[in-house]
Amino acid sequence: MKASEIFLDFVSPISDAVPANGNVSELQKLLSVPEMVWNAVVLEHDTKRKVGRLPKVFDDQFTKLSADDRAMTEAFLRFWVDRKDRLFSKHDWPIEVTVYKNVKQEIIVQARVPTPKNFTPNLPKEWQTPKARATTADILKR
Repeated sequence: MKASEIFLDFVSPISDAVPANGNVSELQKLLSVPEMVWNAVVLEHDTKRKVGRLPKVFDDQFTKLSADDRAMTEAFLRFWVDRKDRLFSKHDWPIEVTVYKNVKQEIIVQARVPTPKNFTPNLPKEWQTPKARATTADILKR
């Protein structure tokens, strides 16, 4: 399974919210929160963090919010953190998500695993051999 397919499975709860007009920019924005949460969970260095608990990186951001906004934001983010922890924990690598239209005007969601220097992600063996550029089925079909 490719990173893009795994990410599309991760975001499947919001598939009904995909812009019907095929607006790539809107879809990129919609996917940015699950992408941010995915990366926050993967990059969290607190090995004692409990399943479903928000990574510490979010704490600084919450100090600027009112109590009501904080509660709403925490609940929203906790949904994604819990989903990542419980259903996608074996996929322990960061992602970069790009949404674009191909030449056929199909919406493509590409999730790639960046490999910065001094970082070796634990990738499946099938991903370690060079392949042609991946395309993902139209997200509207999921």
